[in-house]
Amino acid sequence: MALITASSIEGKQWSRSATAQADTGQTDSVIVPQWAKYCVADLNLISVAGTGPSDQLRLRGVDPVSKNDNDFYRVNDLGGAWTLTGAGHLVVCMGVNVTGLADDLTMAATGFSHVSMNMALPAHIGVQQTLSRANADETYTYNVSLYFRSGLFTRGRNKGKGRR
Repeated sequence: MALITASSIEGKQWSRSATAQADTGQTDSVIVPQWAKYCVADLNLISVAGTGPSDQLRLRGVDPVSKNDNDFYRVNDLGGAWTLTGAGHLVVCMGVNVTGLADDLTMAATGFSHVSMNMALPAHIGVQQTLSRANADETYTYNVSLYFRSGLFTRGRNKGKGRR
């Protein structure tokens, strides 16, 4: 049981870039701004090498009172994990009514994937990555970020004039 130090964000975005981390990966807790209703999580696995690379991304709610890493809870029906086994880009949109009625959680293990989850944002989002080093020769280069919005995502409808 370890205490989590939550990261507050500057503006609308939190991000981390890394190369070749150990198999334990990295866990961060990000304080969701009070004004935020939507969040885009973006994992860009730029390059991988080795015998059996596997990058698991989990997005979890964090108990903001205990701030204990044993008090994570799932935020989706997949147990909170998406796995990339090769270079790829995963975009996860979270918020109320981002997909209408049902979540869209289908993704590919490589290439580009976009998934959406209908949910209220937790007060803290835990960003957890587990990088496999099962054969001790796997290496990774990646960027992961969270981008928060107060309004719905639009795809060109307002041509940049809508709320962000």
